[in-house]
Amino acid sequence: MKKTYYPDDISGQISWWSNVQNEASTYLPQVGFNPGEVSDVLNDAGWAVYLLQIARAQASNFASTIFGFVDSALKGGPDTMTLPSWPSWMPSVPAGPLHGGIDTRRVGWVKQVTGAPQYTPDVIGAAMRLTPTGTPFDPNTYTGEIVNAKAVGHEQVKFTVRLAQGNIDGGNLYLQRNGDSQPTFVRFFSMRTFIDTTPLKVANVPEVRTYTYWPVINDEQVGQISQSTQVTVS
Repeated sequence: MKKTYYPDDISGQISWWSNVQNEASTYLPQVGFNPGEVSDVLNDAGWAVYLLQIARAQASNFASTIFGFVDSALKGGPDTMTLPSWPSWMPSVPAGPLHGGIDTRRVGWVKQVTGAPQYTPDVIGAAMRLTPTGTPFDPNTYTGEIVNAKAVGHEQVKFTVRLAQGNIDGGNLYLQRNGDSQPTFVRFFSMRTFIDTTPLKVANVPEVRTYTYWPVINDEQVGQISQSTQVTVS
């Protein structure tokens, strides 16, 4: 598996696009980009940072609000309840138009940059973070990673995992309740973010669960299982 320049984690992607915002105007003209092409890359960079950082945070916060509203309504909230309003967007929405396919265009313009005769890996590549970093992916030594796991509603646990920069297909999720002799298989998840909806062992009785995540390639578990993480589910 080859190394890659583009980070797998969200914080790394935000940092990468922020760097593009800072460096594109300086280095893209040096490899033949015209002002319109530079402007297009900067527009994508602005929207990428906004979508990955601000919009994701707002969506996550609103999801928590909705889950809380549902729990309150089901478990005995006020006599009259009103659905939460969708939150207003932050005022810092990028000025340019949002065009779908930011990642597809990224692959295209990075290929254009690195294929230009004027391209220098040690200068332009380093400044714009286009030089592959890290060691080649080894499925035999790779360890699964649960970045975050938290209860977000009744019998719902939201997970964020790493996908080894696309080198794994996903992973198998396992859970072990307090008192269980061994973990049980939940299911395979292919997404970086997903929600486990496994029912409580005893209805309406909160339980402590220990979760682990095992990387999968071509329907086979590879590498090492993740470190465990505990979540109280109600």
